[in-house]
Amino acid sequence: MDENTELQTFDPSTGEIDQIVNVTAAGAIARSEVECQLDAAHKYPRFSQRRGIKQWSDEVLTLATLTKEVAEACIYTLPRKDKNGKPKPIVGQSIRMAEIIASTWGNMHVASRIVGVEDGAIVVQGGAWDLEKNLRVTAEVRRNITTRNGQRFSEDMVTVTAMAASSIARRNAIFSVVPKAYRDPIFARIRAVATGTAADVEKRRGEVLDKLVKLGVKRANICQAIGCASEADIGIDELAILIGLGTAIKDGGSTVEQAFPDPTDAPAPTQAEEGRRMKLGGDKSKPEPGSAG
Repeated sequence: MDENTELQTFDPSTGEIDQIVNVTAAGAIARSEVECQLDAAHKYPRFSQRRGIKQWSDEVLTLATLTKEVAEACIYTLPRKDKNGKPKPIVGQSIRMAEIIASTWGNMHVASRIVGVEDGAIVVQGGAWDLEKNLRVTAEVRRNITTRNGQRFSEDMVTVTAMAASSIARRNAIFSVVPKAYRDPIFARIRAVATGTAADVEKRRGEVLDKLVKLGVKRANICQAIGCASEADIGIDELAILIGLGTAIKDGGSTVEQAFPDPTDAPAPTQAEEGRRMKLGGDKSKPEPGSAG
């Protein structure tokens, strides 16, 4: 059991001890650590006469473009569809870029933890605390841990899902603390390094497609996932989308099936659909009451 420690609070207006509060030794240590971090953050600010925003952004860019592979890992794509059901992926900044941002930003505390494991989902909370600005943000991420048939993932897959959710939660928290106005110009340059220029788009197209195939993606499904008629239509913007989808798969934020669905694979029926089918005597071709045809 932790021993109690007397913590005195000082009133600067009177110069006297205001009150004495009993806290645990662990609590006193934690408070002391936080105070030391806050003191150091104000003593050594991230921006000074020697190091301004320009120097910081150059440092981020240098790390993020050490190799083409590092630049690719900074791009993340979410598979999405528009209201008409056509592919409309969203390209953004990945956890790898968030890690580079956090390490170079300085005076920041970042953490994540699992806050709940339910029958069908896991909830993870990420946090980022800018000690210099005293800005603290938490972000929660919820991920399903069941298949589309309703079966719970294996314990190994639950662990993998939790790790992926933790990364996403930390990323969201970090990007809520570091202003978007600082990050976006850097990301545009990182993206250009990852995709290449229009002059070498054909070479980069072949490299990116080969990497996706090695991840288990069927080449025939690639164009459909991004709304291109053929591989020849894949340009700079489409390359960024494909690179981000590959990052999402490698980081565990998505699967091959989610990012590049096979149109020939019919989704498993939901319980409601199965119930309707049973009511209709198992004849899937028979229309429901009130439906056309």
